[in-house]
Amino acid sequence: ADTLFIKNTKTSQTFNIPLGINGDFIDNDWFMCKIPAGLQLINLKSAKQEIIFDVAQYSYLPSSKKLLILTQKKKDHQLVIRTLDGTVRERILDVGEYVIGPANQAILYSIKKGPQSIIKLLNLSKSNQKKVLLTSSGSFNNLVWDRTKENAVAFIQKSQEISGQQNSIFYYNLQQNKLYSSNPDSQRSFLGDSLYITDTSYNLQISDDTQRVFFIVRKKSSSEDSTKGSEVQLWNGNDKWIYPMEQVQKSFKDIYLAQWNPIDDKYTLISNDTLSRFMLTGDQKFALLYNPKEYEPHYKEIALTDYYITDLLTGKCKPFVREHSSHLLYTIPSPGGKYIAYFDKKNWWVYDIAKQTHTNITQGISQSFFQNKSQYPNNVEPYAEIRWTKNDKEILIYDAFD
Repeated sequence: ADTLFIKNTKTSQTFNIPLGINGDFIDNDWFMCKIPAGLQLINLKSAKQEIIFDVAQYSYLPSSKKLLILTQKKKDHQLVIRTLDGTVRERILDVGEYVIGPANQAILYSIKKGPQSIIKLLNLSKSNQKKVLLTSSGSFNNLVWDRTKENAVAFIQKSQEISGQQNSIFYYNLQQNKLYSSNPDSQRSFLGDSLYITDTSYNLQISDDTQRVFFIVRKKSSSEDSTKGSEVQLWNGNDKWIYPMEQVQKSFKDIYLAQWNPIDDKYTLISNDTLSRFMLTGDQKFALLYNPKEYEPHYKEIALTDYYITDLLTGKCKPFVREHSSHLLYTIPSPGGKYIAYFDKKNWWVYDIAKQTHTNITQGISQSFFQNKSQYPNNVEPYAEIRWTKNDKEILIYDAFD
C-alpha cells in the first residue's frame, strides 16, 4: 500500500505513515496528514505522534495557531478548537458542518439538537465569542463566506419535506449585524411551479461586492421515468447526443444558475434551456453562457459552441465568440474580472470586457503555442493552462518548452 515518508534533510530521521494523504508542514515543528483512522499529528522535534480518530473535517489557522477538528462518531459530533500540543480551547457539541472565514478570524457552523437546528458565528479574535444567527426546525447546509473580506455569510435552510422543494436561502451581513431572508411570496413568484432551490452538488457563492448570492435551481421532475430501475435504454436517431453521452451529462440536466439580491429581495435567472451552461467572470458582474449541443452531432471530441456574455446588473446578453471550443481550459476569465482569455485559431486572445475588444496576444511571436499530441485530425490544443498575475496585470502562457 502507498506510504507517506517524512525525512529530516540534515539528520535523515524518517517517519513513515501508511496510507497518509494531504500532508502539510505546520510552523516548522509539526506535520499533519489524513490517515484512514482519522488525523495524524507529528512533532518533528520531539518525534511525538498523535492520532485523532473519527475526523470528518479539520483545518489549521496560522494566525491564531489553532487547530480545528470536527469529529463524527455515531451519536457524538464535536468541533474541537485546540493547540497543536493538545490543549483544548473550546469544545462545541452537535456540530454538523463548519466553514472558516477568509481572514481566519471567524467560523460559521451549524448545530443539530433533536428537532432543532441552529446557525452560529464564532469570533476567534474575541475570545471565541458566539452569536446565534438563526434557530429553526429545518436543517441547514451549504454554508459559505464571502471570498475576501469576511463581511458576509450565506446558507440554505433545507425544508422538512423529503423532496426538498421548499428550500430557502439566508444571507447575513456582519457589518450591519442583519440577517436577510426572502419573502415567501417573492421566492414563490420567482420559482413558480417548475423550479426549486437545490442544496446539493453546487455551493452557494457570495459576490465580491457582497450584494448578491449565486445559487442553483433545478427543474422539478414532471413525471416518473418509466425505464427507471430497468435495463431499458431509449435511443432516438434525432437526439444530438447518443444515449451514453446523455447519461454522462445527466448531472447537468435541468439545472440553472440564479442570483438573489438580499437587500431588494430580487431574484434573477441567469442561465436557461437555450443557454444552459454557465461561467462567472472573476468579479461576478458578467456571466458566460453557452449551449454544448449547439453544433451537435459532429466529429470533434470537444464540442464547438457559441458563447454569449451577459451583464448581470442590466440583464443585457450579446454574442462573445462563435464556433468556439467548449473545453473549459480554452476560456478562462481573469480573477479580477477585467478580461476573458480564450484559445482560438491557434492563438491566445484576450477580451477586454469594459472596452469590448478582442486582441490576439500571441500573433507575431516566433514560438508556437499549439500542438496535436493526441493526433486527432485537424486537432489544435494549447500547451498548458494559462495563469494570471495579481490585479489582472499580466498573463502567463506556455510554448512547447515552457
